[in-house]
Amino acid sequence: MEIEANNHSEISVGFLLKGIDDLSKKEMIEFIDKELHLKVVDFCLPKKSKIFSTNHVKMLFSKRSIRERVILSHLFFENMMEEIINNKFPKPEKVLDNTFSKKLDILYSLDYISNENYQTLKLINNIRNNFAHDLRYDIGKFQIERFPGLKKVKLINYKRQKDKEKYNDFLLTFCSFLAIISLEREHPFIRLMDY
Repeated sequence: MEIEANNHSEISVGFLLKGIDDLSKKEMIEFIDKELHLKVVDFCLPKKSKIFSTNHVKMLFSKRSIRERVILSHLFFENMMEEIINNKFPKPEKVLDNTFSKKLDILYSLDYISNENYQTLKLINNIRNNFAHDLRYDIGKFQIERFPGLKKVKLINYKRQKDKEKYNDFLLTFCSFLAIISLEREHPFIRLMDY
Protein backbone atom coordinates (compact mmCIF):
# COMPACT_ATOMS: atom_id res chain seq x y z
CA MET A 1 0.00 0.00 0.00
CA GLU A 2 1.36 3.43 -0.86
CA ILE A 3 0.76 6.25 1.58
CA GLU A 4 -0.37 9.56 0.16
CA ALA A 5 -0.28 11.54 3.42
CA ASN A 6 1.95 14.63 3.49
CA ASN A 7 3.33 14.00 6.95
CA HIS A 8 3.22 11.24 9.49
CA SER A 9 0.73 13.00 11.75
CA GLU A 10 -1.83 12.21 9.06
CA ILE A 11 -1.05 8.51 9.40
CA SER A 12 -2.49 7.18 12.61
CA VAL A 13 -2.58 4.06 14.65
CA GLY A 14 -6.36 4.54 14.69
CA PHE A 15 -6.46 4.26 10.90
CA LEU A 16 -4.21 1.21 11.02
CA LEU A 17 -6.34 -0.48 13.65
CA LYS A 18 -9.63 0.45 11.98
CA GLY A 19 -11.96 -2.51 12.00
CA ILE A 20 -10.38 -4.25 14.96
CA ASP A 21 -11.71 -1.89 17.65
CA ASP A 22 -14.10 -4.50 18.97
CA LEU A 23 -11.38 -7.08 19.64
CA SER A 24 -10.98 -8.03 23.27
CA LYS A 25 -7.67 -7.25 24.94
CA LYS A 26 -6.72 -10.92 24.65
CA GLU A 27 -7.65 -11.02 20.94
CA MET A 28 -5.64 -7.82 20.38
CA ILE A 29 -2.50 -9.40 21.86
CA GLU A 30 -3.02 -12.49 19.68
CA PHE A 31 -3.50 -10.21 16.66
CA ILE A 32 -0.29 -8.33 17.48
CA ASP A 33 1.57 -11.62 17.81
CA LYS A 34 0.33 -13.06 14.52
CA GLU A 35 -0.51 -10.29 12.08
CA LEU A 36 -0.07 -6.71 13.18
CA HIS A 37 3.66 -6.28 12.51
CA LEU A 38 3.06 -7.47 8.95
CA LYS A 39 0.14 -5.06 8.63
CA VAL A 40 2.42 -2.23 9.82
CA VAL A 41 4.93 -3.10 7.12
CA ASP A 42 2.24 -3.14 4.41
CA PHE A 43 0.72 0.07 5.72
CA CYS A 44 3.88 2.03 6.44
CA LEU A 45 6.12 1.06 3.60
CA PRO A 46 5.42 2.93 0.37
CA LYS A 47 6.23 0.79 -2.64
CA LYS A 48 8.42 3.63 -3.91
CA SER A 49 10.36 4.08 -0.66
CA LYS A 50 13.93 5.20 -1.27
CA ILE A 51 14.96 4.27 2.25
CA PHE A 52 13.78 0.82 3.08
CA SER A 53 14.40 -2.31 1.13
CA THR A 54 12.83 -5.65 1.94
CA ASN A 55 16.12 -6.52 3.64
CA HIS A 56 15.70 -3.68 6.13
CA VAL A 57 12.22 -4.85 7.04
CA LYS A 58 13.39 -8.45 7.38
CA MET A 59 16.33 -7.27 9.47
CA LEU A 60 14.07 -5.37 11.86
CA PHE A 61 11.41 -8.04 12.22
CA SER A 62 13.75 -11.02 12.30
CA LYS A 63 15.07 -9.73 15.60
CA ARG A 64 13.46 -11.70 18.39
CA SER A 65 13.73 -9.09 21.10
CA ILE A 66 12.50 -5.53 21.35
CA ARG A 67 16.01 -4.65 22.60
CA GLU A 68 17.54 -5.71 19.27
CA ARG A 69 14.86 -3.89 17.24
CA VAL A 70 15.33 -0.67 19.23
CA ILE A 71 19.11 -0.70 18.87
CA LEU A 72 18.86 -1.46 15.14
CA SER A 73 16.23 1.27 14.60
CA HIS A 74 18.46 3.69 16.51
CA LEU A 75 21.32 2.86 14.14
CA PHE A 76 19.06 3.51 11.14
CA PHE A 77 18.09 6.91 12.57
CA GLU A 78 21.70 7.81 13.30
CA ASN A 79 22.64 6.97 9.72
CA MET A 80 19.76 9.07 8.44
CA MET A 81 20.89 12.03 10.55
CA GLU A 82 24.45 11.61 9.28
CA GLU A 83 23.17 11.71 5.69
CA ILE A 84 21.39 14.99 6.46
CA ILE A 85 24.55 16.39 8.07
CA ASN A 86 26.72 15.30 5.13
CA ASN A 87 24.27 16.87 2.71
CA LYS A 88 23.58 20.15 4.53
CA PHE A 89 26.81 21.12 6.30
CA PRO A 90 29.91 22.57 4.59
CA LYS A 91 32.18 20.90 7.20
CA PRO A 92 30.17 17.85 8.32
CA GLU A 93 33.04 16.16 10.17
CA LYS A 94 32.73 18.73 12.99
CA VAL A 95 29.12 17.72 13.60
CA LEU A 96 29.50 13.99 12.90
CA ASP A 97 31.83 13.58 15.90
CA ASN A 98 28.93 14.28 18.28
CA THR A 99 26.58 11.91 20.07
CA PHE A 100 23.19 10.93 18.65
CA SER A 101 21.48 13.36 21.01
CA LYS A 102 23.78 16.27 20.13
CA LYS A 103 23.42 15.64 16.36
CA LEU A 104 19.66 15.58 16.83
CA ASP A 105 19.70 18.85 18.79
CA ILE A 106 21.85 20.53 16.13
CA LEU A 107 19.61 19.36 13.26
CA TYR A 108 16.49 20.45 15.13
CA SER A 109 17.93 23.85 16.06
CA LEU A 110 18.62 24.52 12.37
CA ASP A 111 15.11 23.36 11.33
CA TYR A 112 16.39 20.31 9.45
CA ILE A 113 14.12 18.06 11.52
CA SER A 114 10.48 18.76 12.41
CA ASN A 115 9.37 19.09 16.01
CA GLU A 116 7.40 15.83 15.79
CA ASN A 117 10.41 13.90 14.48
CA TYR A 118 12.64 15.56 17.05
CA GLN A 119 10.36 14.46 19.90
CA THR A 120 10.08 10.93 18.47
CA LEU A 121 13.83 10.51 18.01
CA LYS A 122 14.51 11.87 21.51
CA LEU A 123 12.20 9.21 22.94
CA ILE A 124 13.74 6.46 20.81
CA ASN A 125 17.19 7.57 21.95
CA ASN A 126 16.01 7.46 25.56
CA ILE A 127 14.62 3.93 25.13
CA ARG A 128 17.79 2.81 23.34
CA ASN A 129 19.93 4.15 26.19
CA ASN A 130 17.77 2.35 28.74
CA PHE A 131 18.10 -0.92 26.83
CA ALA A 132 21.84 -0.45 26.32
CA HIS A 133 22.60 0.29 29.96
CA ASP A 134 20.01 -1.67 31.92
CA LEU A 135 19.74 -5.44 31.49
CA ARG A 136 16.37 -5.43 33.24
CA TYR A 137 14.79 -2.54 31.34
CA ASP A 138 11.13 -3.26 30.63
CA ILE A 139 9.49 -1.54 27.65
CA GLY A 140 6.12 -2.35 29.21
CA LYS A 141 6.77 0.29 31.87
CA PHE A 142 7.54 3.01 29.31
CA GLN A 143 4.81 5.64 28.89
CA ILE A 144 4.26 4.95 25.20
CA GLU A 145 1.64 7.71 24.94
CA ARG A 146 4.52 10.22 25.05
CA PHE A 147 5.15 9.60 21.33
CA PRO A 148 3.73 12.46 19.23
CA GLY A 149 2.22 10.01 16.71
CA LEU A 150 0.05 8.51 19.47
CA LYS A 151 -1.37 11.69 21.02
CA LYS A 152 -4.85 11.29 19.51
CA VAL A 153 -5.06 7.52 19.88
CA LYS A 154 -7.10 5.78 22.55
CA LEU A 155 -4.57 3.28 23.85
CA ILE A 156 -5.35 0.02 25.58
CA ASN A 157 -4.27 -0.30 29.20
CA TYR A 158 -3.13 -3.86 29.80
CA LYS A 159 -2.81 -5.24 33.34
CA ARG A 160 -0.41 -8.11 32.55
CA GLN A 161 3.18 -6.92 32.08
CA LYS A 162 3.84 -9.29 29.15
CA ASP A 163 0.82 -7.86 27.31
CA LYS A 164 2.03 -4.29 27.96
CA GLU A 165 5.45 -5.25 26.58
CA LYS A 166 3.98 -6.67 23.35
CA TYR A 167 1.65 -3.71 22.89
CA ASN A 168 4.40 -1.13 23.53
CA ASP A 169 6.74 -3.09 21.24
CA PHE A 170 4.23 -2.83 18.41
CA LEU A 171 3.51 0.88 19.01
CA LEU A 172 7.21 1.70 19.23
CA THR A 173 7.82 -0.11 15.92
CA PHE A 174 4.94 1.77 14.34
CA CYS A 175 6.20 5.16 15.59
CA SER A 176 9.66 4.33 14.26
CA PHE A 177 8.25 3.59 10.81
CA LEU A 178 6.28 6.86 10.86
CA ALA A 179 9.43 8.82 11.71
CA ILE A 180 11.41 7.09 8.95
CA ILE A 181 8.73 7.91 6.38
CA SER A 182 8.51 11.50 7.59
CA LEU A 183 12.29 11.99 7.49
CA GLU A 184 12.35 10.58 3.97
CA ARG A 185 9.75 13.16 2.95
CA GLU A 186 11.63 16.00 4.64
CA HIS A 187 14.93 14.92 3.05
CA PRO A 188 14.40 12.96 -0.19
CA PHE A 189 18.17 12.47 -0.63
CA ILE A 190 18.35 10.09 2.37
CA ARG A 191 19.17 6.51 1.41
CA LEU A 192 19.56 3.46 3.58
CA MET A 193 19.35 1.00 0.72
CA ASP A 194 23.10 0.30 0.81
CA TYR A 195 23.28 -0.50 4.53
